[in-house]
Amino acid sequence: MTCNVLPNHPPRFEERERTERRRGQTSQIIRTTPMVCTAGTPRSARSARRLKKIFYKPDAAWSLGTVVRILLAMDSSCFRSCCNSWVPLGILTLVFLSGPVFAAEQLFNGHDLTGWVEVGGRGVFTVENGEITARPGGLIPTWLRTEQEFDNFRLRLEYLTPGWCEAGLLLFAPLYGRQSQVGLKLHLRHDNADEGARSTGALYDVVAPLRLAAGRRGAWNRLEVVSRYPRLTVVLNGMVIQDVDRDLHPTLRWRRREGFIGLQYLGSPIRFRNLEIERLEAGRDEWLELCNGKDLDGWEVRGAAPWRVDNGVIAAGGGDGYLITRRSFSSFVFETFVRTSPQANGGVFFRWGDENGRGYEVQIYNVEEATNPTGSLYGLVPAPDLRARDEEWFMLQIVSSGASALVFVNGHPVVQAHNLELPDQGRITLQMHSPGKIEFLRPRIRPLHPATEVSPIPPKPGS
Repeated sequence: MTCNVLPNHPPRFEERERTERRRGQTSQIIRTTPMVCTAGTPRSARSARRLKKIFYKPDAAWSLGTVVRILLAMDSSCFRSCCNSWVPLGILTLVFLSGPVFAAEQLFNGHDLTGWVEVGGRGVFTVENGEITARPGGLIPTWLRTEQEFDNFRLRLEYLTPGWCEAGLLLFAPLYGRQSQVGLKLHLRHDNADEGARSTGALYDVVAPLRLAAGRRGAWNRLEVVSRYPRLTVVLNGMVIQDVDRDLHPTLRWRRREGFIGLQYLGSPIRFRNLEIERLEAGRDEWLELCNGKDLDGWEVRGAAPWRVDNGVIAAGGGDGYLITRRSFSSFVFETFVRTSPQANGGVFFRWGDENGRGYEVQIYNVEEATNPTGSLYGLVPAPDLRARDEEWFMLQIVSSGASALVFVNGHPVVQAHNLELPDQGRITLQMHSPGKIEFLRPRIRPLHPATEVSPIPPKPGS
């Protein structure tokens, strides 16, 4: 059997090329010289057909796994023939010209939970028969997170629900706070019941799946998640169930874009195996860390409050005072983790000029019946309910652009203001205003384009 490499494209490839141009599919197509096998060589013909499917895959970045699949698609006669041609050089050229080469990392070694951290309970997640198993009986909720954080990635795994189940795959999860609201939660159930944004494959409470694709109870499901911000794509059992542009979604655009991968336990048994991830090209968002974790460099202290940095945490207690950034900011996303002692009172100011022009204050005060509980835009827009607790870390996020501001507590939008009048520039200020104690962990800011529109976030159905 022989396999010949022809220097010119046969007419059928030219017809296909014209068809794909008419469909607007020209940017992602990777073309190569087709391989045509002589009559009477069915194995080589099958090899050529497999190769064409791989080469015409609309994926901008090739992985090492793709190259391996190309080689495996060839039978021995095709491989020998290609080795004597320019095809190997062409394959290498395509790999390096089409984007970075990404190697898959095993997130689970099949033996133990090395590389993972259990949060909430202990002993809920175990390893049995090369699988991560969550058994009933532990604290609810508990989640198992990766030690590392990820932004753009391709994640593959398999999961099985042996019985009735509600669980989740957490994406871009924070260290503290409401993981499913600060980041994203892909809802996992035992069935294909149509529950809208709580169906299997839903971005929990936000986006229903495009279709219901879970396998029967007790069968393994194959799941792939690809994040190339702003695009998020989810494939379940070979069917696309999510394809979302996060920038165009009023809620998802403000969710975290990097964080931990997590397996969520809500009291039902569930099993996971074959977890692997490919790091894709990093996102272009640049966060400015406002604390170096050692001292107050970059900050100005005013008042009597004894501000200090302990183990990376900014803390104050026992007096009134301010901690003010030396830099000013215009449009931005600000976030920090906050922990308070009982009755502690303070806040985060933005667009701060001086003590006579203090800008706007986001209140920190975890008292249920307070006029301005945590998250309130003090004196302007009170938070409707309390979303934080004393002595527990919570995430506070502020989005400011032009005349608009959004405030999130643990991922929940508690304040929306769209008629602010102060200048769209000023400093960030942390306030301590009681004998209690307030701690801030990892305050950071991500600049936004000055023309960024902050659209109102629609309420959830039934809220």
